[in-house]
Amino acid sequence: MKKLFAMALAAGMSLAMTACGTGGTQTTAGGTTAAAGGGTTTAAANSGTTAAEGSSIPYPERSIKALIGYGAGGSTDNAMRPLLSVAEKILGQSIVVENVSGGSASIAFQSAFEANSDGYTLIVGAETPALYDAYDLIDYTYSDAAMVMVAADCAQHIFVSKDSPYDTFEDLVNAEKENPGSVLKVASGNVGINASIESIWSATIGTNFSVYTADNASSAVTTVMGGFADFGLGNTATLYDYYKNGDIKILCTCRSDRDPALPDVPAITETYPEMADYLPMKAFYTVAVKGDTDPEIVAYLQKVFEEAYQSEEYQAVLKQLQLDPVGAVGDAATEYVDTFRKNALTALTKSGAVKKTMQELGY
Repeated sequence: MKKLFAMALAAGMSLAMTACGTGGTQTTAGGTTAAAGGGTTTAAANSGTTAAEGSSIPYPERSIKALIGYGAGGSTDNAMRPLLSVAEKILGQSIVVENVSGGSASIAFQSAFEANSDGYTLIVGAETPALYDAYDLIDYTYSDAAMVMVAADCAQHIFVSKDSPYDTFEDLVNAEKENPGSVLKVASGNVGINASIESIWSATIGTNFSVYTADNASSAVTTVMGGFADFGLGNTATLYDYYKNGDIKILCTCRSDRDPALPDVPAITETYPEMADYLPMKAFYTVAVKGDTDPEIVAYLQKVFEEAYQSEEYQAVLKQLQLDPVGAVGDAATEYVDTFRKNALTALTKSGAVKKTMQELGY
């Protein structure tokens, strides 16, 4: 009964994908509540520099907004808010974080592109914007942005509740094939890494699991633990404590090799080696601005975020969250995103998850 309810709810959420509401909380990256109109009085506002080095542009002269397309406390927020906190100290101005959830982060992305191209609105996101055109969500993707940084990435793992009758991913696959539509998967977001991994399964082993979309990664875990879904997808940072406490079982990792943080968990390619052609397929976390932002401002932000990324403070966060460090800026960040996009679209088009051809999507 629980799964039937979740399936019905999933269908309704799918129809409402692009009409979700937005979050309303604004805080500084350091965690203090922003004053009305975006003004803040933090230590960051009184330190650092107020002009892009080597430039005549007086930037930044005021606080900067960072739009995160997911809820507070989610994986993107947890990975990127600490980086923003370090960066605002270097910038000498507060970064006001606004969590604007909904539409697979497209609401926040659209809002950022409606803002001025002045460097005062940062786009803080994950992998989903790389695929918006494939789903006709909005008219913008990362190709319309200037990439500041890809900070970190992480593989996804397949997990079940501790009492689940399924002990391997192959058990789930066999159950689904024996009774199509009977096995329910939950994950946060129905565009991006989750849809891409599902497409790899479909393209290689022919599965088509029923899907329920949770609000965030943590709620996906509680959905599985509560018996509302058979299995879920999540990253190490979200799952590790549950796994170590025995609350869930991690059946495999969606990598071509074992995750160093989970050495006893098999890689999915140990059972299905044909999936290796589509891997790695990781979630990742980015900072960007509008593509027509002044290049001097973009270059300055890249330098600031590279310094913030290399700080002991942020490296400790990456280690604590068990995220894989990337630290790519500028062209390297663009190349990283482009590689993900091509690999994901190959799986999505081959599986039929999106109806556009690779040629229509620019390949």
